[in-house]
Amino acid sequence: MNEYEIRFSTIPELAEVFTTELVQRRLFVVGADQVLEGEEISLRLVLPETQSVLSALGLVLEHRSDPRGRGADVVLIDVRDDTLALIEQFITERLDASQGEVELAPAARKLDVLIVEDDPIFQEQAALAFRRAGDQVRFARDGFEALASALRARPDVILSDVNMPRMDGWQLLRMIRGNPKLATVPVVFTTNLASERDRLRGYQLGVDDFVAKPFRPIELRTRAERLVHRRHTIAAPTDSRTTIRGDLSQVTLPSVLSLLELEQRSGAIEVNGPVRGVLWVARGRALRCRMSDRRNGTPSTPMQSAFALLSARSGEFVFTANDAEVDDELSTSITALLMEHARVSDESDRDAD
Repeated sequence: MNEYEIRFSTIPELAEVFTTELVQRRLFVVGADQVLEGEEISLRLVLPETQSVLSALGLVLEHRSDPRGRGADVVLIDVRDDTLALIEQFITERLDASQGEVELAPAARKLDVLIVEDDPIFQEQAALAFRRAGDQVRFARDGFEALASALRARPDVILSDVNMPRMDGWQLLRMIRGNPKLATVPVVFTTNLASERDRLRGYQLGVDDFVAKPFRPIELRTRAERLVHRRHTIAAPTDSRTTIRGDLSQVTLPSVLSLLELEQRSGAIEVNGPVRGVLWVARGRALRCRMSDRRNGTPSTPMQSAFALLSARSGEFVFTANDAEVDDELSTSITALLMEHARVSDESDRDAD
């Protein structure tokens, strides 16, 4: 019986072959065109890094040419489900360590969009406006396929559902932000997630935006284009360990502050929108607040400035972790600040009524 050895030099290479061939118990084998169609061959699959060997029997189906060379499609006749599961686990555990050069796409060309969605209807709806604009659209049915596709060719933007089989949107996001090749790719969650807690979790992990289902295709493309442009103007990738960025229409500043207090983090929160300013916090305390927008007048005290930022319901916030070495002008804990803001807001609402 003829024996063929297939070596996978990198994890991304193995991931691509796994998602496109092995899950269907098929494999293109270079050189197998020397064996008659219908005959069995012996295969040795050598995994990257560990050099572990998996043995399998294959049945030669059809001789053909491939970018990899001249060979044959082979159906694997003795590969068990648990073997495939072990290969998938092997890939998943190592994908986030895959290395690669970051390639920023020229801003002037059309977008390369990766849509991660297991519902065919939402797939087509998400692709509609991009196709009309002449963009390149790729699909993946879950996070695992998406990661393999993105590592094979880095997209300009990823639009992903959250609840998917095998690898969900949360795990995909962690993998993307942990991979040097993909760390700066904008990620948009297209989802039915409604809770502020879920949205805050997404921002904490490094998601760039949320678009609720059902969505308008033109809105989806507009947001994606804006994010791609913004990422191309940022010199360094966003690191979710030191930076949290989000939309105040999706999650409120008090919720962000509660998270920072819980995690005892220090740094500065910058708010940009109709209200603009910076609030410094350190290990559960609110230290200082400065407003940067004077068009509508500036609050007279640091506490009033902080209340103005906490009341903002539109615009963008960016938290950057640092030592927050500023004077303590507010002299209060984050909890006390939030409670006082809630009390003052309630009084204002009652007066308005």
